[in-house]
Order: sequence, then structure tokens, then C-alpha cells
Amino acid sequence: DTCCDINMITDRAKQLKGTHFKNLNANCQTLLASLKAGCDGYCGIMANYHPKLYSWLCKNYEKYPKEAELIQAVIGNFGFTETGVAYPLSAKYHMNLCGIPTEVYARVRHSSDLTDYGKDCMKQMKLATDYFEKMIENLN
Repeated sequence: DTCCDINMITDRAKQLKGTHFKNLNANCQTLLASLKAGCDGYCGIMANYHPKLYSWLCKNYEKYPKEAELIQAVIGNFGFTETGVAYPLSAKYHMNLCGIPTEVYARVRHSSDLTDYGKDCMKQMKLATDYFEKMIENLN
């Protein structure tokens, strides 16, 4: 689901209830609300950066509601890099930060589109992601 409208997402979840169809939200800012509304998970580009946070949230939002709200706040803010930083170059740069050697080239962007500002944003995201991944590991 790419509409980014929680009311529309909620309506769609109601329509799909009891069917074999699944509704996967592609907007990280509305993820927790969509899960509470009956959606089935997440399938968006931000999973390229911190898939463990999305996986944990989808599986544990009811068991750990306070922590789920915190994770939602974090991923919701991370999501703004989707338009503010040169994706997919930023995802490839982030992979390098995670220890996965990857060339920072893309057929749809020039490598110089990933500025020092964008790289710094990715470093900050990685630092915060590491912190929150450790936090949720200690919960389970």
C-alpha cells in the first residue's frame, strides 16, 4: 500500500479481512497505525536500511506497545531520508557502513548526487539503528 493515508489504509484492511489477500504498507510513517488497523506488514524501500526494526515492529507491536511507539517514531523520522537523500545511492552507501562492500553506483543517479550531507545522514541513521537493534534484542 503506497497511499500514505491511514484512513484509506484502514478501509482497505477492513475490506481484505477474511480474504487470502495481504496488505503490506510501503510507508514507514504510517506503519504502526496500519498494523493496528489490521495490515499484515511492511514492504518499502526503507527496509534496505534497517530491516530488523521493521521485522521486530511487525511481530512485536502488541507485546511491547511502549517500545513499538518508540521504534515507530524512529523509523518514521528515518523515512524522510527517502526523499531528502539520493536513493538508491544512500542505501548502497549504508550497506558499506554495515560491512557489506558495495559500489556506490546506480543506473538512475549520478554518484555525485550522494553528497557529504547525505553520507552524514546515513552515518547517523546507522548509529541510531545499531542502538535500537540492541534495545529490541534485549527485549526478546
